[in-house]
Amino acid sequence: MVAHIGGGLIRWQITGMLRFSGALFYCRAKPIRSVLDTDTDSTMVEKILVAVDGSETMERTVRFACDLVKVLGGSLTLIHVVEVPVMIQPDLLFDSAPLTRAGEMILRTAQKQVEQNGLKADIILKHQGGNSGHKIVAVAEERGFTLIVMHARGQSKTATILLGSVCHTVAHNASCSVLILRP
Repeated sequence: MVAHIGGGLIRWQITGMLRFSGALFYCRAKPIRSVLDTDTDSTMVEKILVAVDGSETMERTVRFACDLVKVLGGSLTLIHVVEVPVMIQPDLLFDSAPLTRAGEMILRTAQKQVEQNGLKADIILKHQGGNSGHKIVAVAEERGFTLIVMHARGQSKTATILLGSVCHTVAHNASCSVLILRP
């Protein structure tokens, strides 16, 4: 199937990956409607969850998601997961308030960018010990999102093995489609 998005041509492969503007789009093997179905007003992408982390590439990710919403319709939600350090010593006190405030600031920045693109977005702030990809997948399943948009950080293979990759976790565990922008 072929569709036009933002001036670019997309070729959908129902069972596999799709490349578009440096992004990888993992599609689950299930029958889906056309992305731009001309016979009905509904689209395959109804709810988009955008993972933001405050990095340099966040702006590009949010802009890409806004473009998708403008073309495909649907709603946009921003999520930031505060990675709380896993405690080895149980009596060690840890104050997560500064991390929470930083997460709120990241979400506000991304939300302003969405508003500058003429759209509105809901925000979700969650906490997770360890790999935040598991929390992103859980939220997407709980709230019925049809697409997760995120960016890869471009970690080395050693760092990915030792620390784990959020993109890898989301792409392989999400029940909905995942679009990953490359750095």
